[in-house]
Amino acid sequence: MLRNYTISCRIICLVGMTLLFLLVMAGLSYRMTQTVIDEGTGLGREQLLHAQRARIKDVTHSSAQGLAALTQGLPEAAQLRIITDFVEKSRFEDDGSGYFYVYKGTVNAAHPTQKQLIGKDLGQTKDKNGVYYVRELSKAAAKGGDYVDFVFPKPGEGDVFKLGYAEAVPGTPYWLGTGVYIDNVDKEATRLRNTMHNIFSSTVRAYGLGFLAVLLLVVVPFSLLLLRSITRPLAQVTSLARAVAGGNLDVDIHPTGRDEVAVLEEGLRDMVGKLKTLIREAQQKSQEADNAAHAAQTAQTEAEQAGAEARARSAALMEAANRLEEVAHVVSSASTQLSAQIEQADRGAVESAQRLAEAATAMNQMNATVQEVAKNAAEASAASAETREQARSGADIVEKSVLSIGHVHAVSLKLKDDMGQLNAHAQSINQIMSVISDIADQTNLLALNAAIEAARAGEAGRGFAVVADEVRKLAEKTMASTHDVGKAIAAIQESTAKSVAAMEEAVSNVDQATELANQSGQALDGIVEKVESTVDQVNAIAAASEEQSAASEEINRSIETVNEMSRQTAEAMDEAAKAVADLAEQAQRLADLIHAMKQ
Repeated sequence: MLRNYTISCRIICLVGMTLLFLLVMAGLSYRMTQTVIDEGTGLGREQLLHAQRARIKDVTHSSAQGLAALTQGLPEAAQLRIITDFVEKSRFEDDGSGYFYVYKGTVNAAHPTQKQLIGKDLGQTKDKNGVYYVRELSKAAAKGGDYVDFVFPKPGEGDVFKLGYAEAVPGTPYWLGTGVYIDNVDKEATRLRNTMHNIFSSTVRAYGLGFLAVLLLVVVPFSLLLLRSITRPLAQVTSLARAVAGGNLDVDIHPTGRDEVAVLEEGLRDMVGKLKTLIREAQQKSQEADNAAHAAQTAQTEAEQAGAEARARSAALMEAANRLEEVAHVVSSASTQLSAQIEQADRGAVESAQRLAEAATAMNQMNATVQEVAKNAAEASAASAETREQARSGADIVEKSVLSIGHVHAVSLKLKDDMGQLNAHAQSINQIMSVISDIADQTNLLALNAAIEAARAGEAGRGFAVVADEVRKLAEKTMASTHDVGKAIAAIQESTAKSVAAMEEAVSNVDQATELANQSGQALDGIVEKVESTVDQVNAIAAASEEQSAASEEINRSIETVNEMSRQTAEAMDEAAKAVADLAEQAQRLADLIHAMKQ
């Protein structure tokens, strides 16, 4: 509620409350002083009354003792004369109201002021309060002396309370009595009270005038000066805070003094400096984030292009594998055909060997058989030559495939490196985003601290609180944008990681394909060598068959030679069959490798 009033109003209220408190304390002091005066007056009256009691007792006792000494041994009449003469002459109190009177029992024997009472029995006399004061005084004298309070007329003043004292005169039948009017004590107490009141009043007036002079000459000017020293710097700080809240961060803030306002000015100056620094850093980090995002977009485009090239190379590799598969099928088919032909030639050679015994009688049949063998050998030679050419073509294709696979391997490695660089760039961007997020957190924290300080500053910090709130909102937006960019970078990192894993698997598969292609090339080279050996052997068979056909007339003469040649031919056929079997096995391995490459 007090925050709705200005500081100057609150200070004025504080000074007013202080003055009001001083006035209340002065009133209480006055009241307490009056109470002290009243109490002092009461105590003074009691002391005066006590002094009067002691005085009338002492004077009565000393007078009774003196009269006893004077009247000792005298007759009663002489004693009465002496006592009466003493009573007539004795007076005390300043106004002469103090005197002695003499009674014998309750009969008055001497009275200096009321002669008409002499000789009268006043035992039944009572005052207006019903006190039989003569009877009570007689009893007091008989007890050795005592006091009696009663009301008695005072000349010129009417009935007044009177304190009486009576004491017997030793050696006589009389008792001596006296009294003092209480109004004298009251007058003395009143005089004492008036004196004390006058002293207090003069003192209060003196102190009051002094206090008023100090208040008007010192307190009020000093309060106004103090109020100005507080409100004027606060107004300046408020103006500066409003300027900062309006977006003017170039205001000149020069703290002076060492009070809280100076501390507030220093805090405002430091906050403006930090705001400038944070704004510059935020702009710089925003530019860096834009650059990083552009770099990430470029890297993503390059990754997509590299992926397209990899897919194109994979398609080329699959096409080469299909071609190799066709070559393997051709080699397998040719090997099968050649194996059949070699088996047929082998059977012919065996049959020729079996019929050597009939060579003499069946020359024509042998000649036909030799011609058939020559024909088959020629066909086998042609098939072997064709197989050799196909094997060479297969070897060339495998070599080209190896080169293509090697190129794919190199491209895959480069693509893997590019993916690694892309991942590294993404990590760098993530680190930059972390820095931006930390800066946003610090900005948010500083804005919160600034809002707290502004709240502490009260009305003067309201404009600054608006600036702190805007900075906090900007920090929250920066944190939200950083979070979104972080999610995008995380997605890029996840995709890059998957691409890197896929490329690593592709590189591994390409390495295996390269190894298998190299093995296929080596196998085809072996097949070419075997086929060339087979062609040479088949050509030898063809030449031998032609020689047998041309020199059939010599067969009869050289059965042994023909038999040996038939045996050699059978062995050659076995070797050819083995070579063809090896060729078929290598072709099957090539087909398996191609099938593995396709998968």
